[in-house]
This record gives sequence, structure tokens and C-alpha cells, in this order.
Amino acid sequence: YTILGTEAEGLVEFTIDYNDLSYNPGVQVTATTTGTNVIINNTIPVLPTVSISSNNSLETSRARVGNIVSVVFTSDKGLKDVSVSIDSKAATVTADAAGTSWTATYVMLNTDIEGYIPINISFTDSTGNPGIPVTATTDGSKVRFDRTLPTLNPVSISSNNANNQRAKENDIVTISFTSSEGIRDVIAQIGGQTATLNNDITGKIWTASYTMLNTDNE
Repeated sequence: YTILGTEAEGLVEFTIDYNDLSYNPGVQVTATTTGTNVIINNTIPVLPTVSISSNNSLETSRARVGNIVSVVFTSDKGLKDVSVSIDSKAATVTADAAGTSWTATYVMLNTDIEGYIPINISFTDSTGNPGIPVTATTDGSKVRFDRTLPTLNPVSISSNNANNQRAKENDIVTISFTSSEGIRDVIAQIGGQTATLNNDITGKIWTASYTMLNTDNE
């Protein structure tokens, strides 16, 4: 019998009726003698939870070269033939014994494409029913890949002295600099002293200021 897909799911029931050559009826058979069985399963598998993150120690929604990006997902039934791509590259995939909890990992390279990292998960259940490929997370998580090192240009220094290339006690010395992209964790020193920082909303345009003291080195 060829399964049509309209049958009720579950254990396949069967009967065998038979006679011997003298037409003596045998006892009807409704179970195997070997303990084998067949289960009908026409339901496609789904992934109820899918998330992505990186092991970036500062922000898990960002990744740089060398960071490990992980896609973690669960299925509503045991899966097989699972294939995952992260940033269009084949990921390493592991699962629990039940085949319902999965993790895919990929180490970012300096040749990978920058921007939000795309994912693709393809899979089938143990019966061979293919799931609909998944290309988005269920919790809205995203990871942005950035392999470009920031640079500062231009960088200038001046003081509020009438001669802005000179400074005396109580004059304010200011460094102005612009970065190639938004930056963070900026530390600036003037004359060996920590300067006060200000920046615009983009994190690209910065000033660092310090008021000179009579104890500062000439």
C-alpha cells in the first residue's frame, strides 16, 4: 500500500486473513511477530525558537574577525539532514540526543561580507518530511559583522590662547578628531592628563579638552 498523505497519523494498523489449501481458516493476524511497526507521519517539522548571537565580549549583537557566531534553535520533533549557513558559509552543526535542540557555529573571517549576518536553516524530520527553510530568528536577534578597523582623520590640536598654538595655565587645550565610523571606549590624554570627551550622535566627530594647570609639564 502506498501512503497517500490523507491517512490518519500514527501506528499503521493491518490485518492478514488466510486459509490453508484445504480452506481451513487461519487466525487473523493484527501484529508482527518481530516487534516491528510503521508510523505514518505527514506533518512537516517547524522550528519554534531561533536566535543568533556572537561571543563578542562587549556586545553579542556585533561580531568582528575571529568572533564565533552561533545560531541556536529548537524543533518540534527530531530532525535529520540539518544544514545551516551563517553569512552564506557552511556552519558546524551539533544537536542533543533527541535531535530537537541544535547549535550551529561559524568563525568570522576577514573575507566575510560586512553587515547584518544572514542565516539559512534547512532540515527534514526523521520520516523525511522537509521543513520550510528558515532565514530569520524568532526573537528578533541580529548580529552585525564589521571587519574594517576604524581610523582617525583629520586630527588637530589647538588652545583658546590668543595664539592657538600656545597654552598657559588655565588655557583650554582641545584635540578635535573625526573617525571613519562610529567609535566607542575612547580615551584621550593631553599632557599626560585625562581629557574630557564630547562627541556627536554618530560617534564620529569628537573633541577632547583639558585645562592646563601650573603643575603640568612645559
